[in-house]
Amino acid sequence: MSRLACQICGINTNLSWCSRCHLVAYCGKDHQKQDWKTHKNACKAARDPVAVDGVRKLNLNSDSQQRNTTARTTNNVNQSDRLKTTKMPQWAAANSVSLEAYMENDVTEGDRQRVNDIWQSMETHGLCMLDKFLPEEHANVISDRVKSIYDIPDYFEDGQILRNKSGPDKVRFDRIHWVDESYSDCPAIKILCKRLDKIVHLFSLQTKYIVESRTRPMIACYPGDGSCYKRHVDNPKRDGRVFTCLYYLNREWNKSYGGNLCLYPKDSRGVTKKVMCEPVFNRMIIFYSDERNPHEVLPTYQKRFAITCWYFDRDERVQAIAQFAQQRQ
Repeated sequence: MSRLACQICGINTNLSWCSRCHLVAYCGKDHQKQDWKTHKNACKAARDPVAVDGVRKLNLNSDSQQRNTTARTTNNVNQSDRLKTTKMPQWAAANSVSLEAYMENDVTEGDRQRVNDIWQSMETHGLCMLDKFLPEEHANVISDRVKSIYDIPDYFEDGQILRNKSGPDKVRFDRIHWVDESYSDCPAIKILCKRLDKIVHLFSLQTKYIVESRTRPMIACYPGDGSCYKRHVDNPKRDGRVFTCLYYLNREWNKSYGGNLCLYPKDSRGVTKKVMCEPVFNRMIIFYSDERNPHEVLPTYQKRFAITCWYFDRDERVQAIAQFAQQRQ
């Protein structure tokens, strides 16, 4: 049964998602109750991700049961985010979601150890790859929904950069859509963001950065036909973005499709390395957004989907917003 149809009768219109997990949908409460015995185990399941660092795998699974309490996101923004204008760039205040810190009893010792492993990879390699980031059923729901909304006319737009060019000098060839704060496009993306929020919140405590907010999720599709994103840095002008988090949705990805993310991080000795990341299904990669991680998307010959969130350093971002407002006066 498709997850985009009622799990009992198969109807695919006027559906409501399961409010607990957002993994399956029903045409009404009667069919949701009827399916509960079948669905409840999947609804309650929450498996830990398996990490792959810049070299190879870090096993982040724990034998102990992990609490599934996750950070809450809110549409309220802090005082520095109250500057709103539709003309501000996508990294600015109008596109932010504030994070709420966890209570002490929401974080287990297992959480701390897993995040410490991730942070060690970030410190050593400048990046960390996490495979099997979400339970597979949940990842499938997101992948199916994203691919379906991509086919809606005029829903996606060409990706933009500052002073973007067209023609032979064009840098970027993806199509993008920013997910609204209600997650109405795909409720399951909210669960993805909550899991990611928890990881970033915890490892940011080990850094000099104060991470209180992030962008809304951005869905990106490279439509094939050799589409790419030439070598660049996400945050070359200190706009506040400190961590880039990319989540891939591409089931059965074949190496012949191309589309690898190629990063050029510098190690602790200042030596530039080359790291290739295949955009395989249910993989998350986290890396620094500034000049420490130049990167490019190599030409892709198959539709390639990803979701990106950028996390902000509070102090750098406040300065960037103030500078932008001053320039517009």
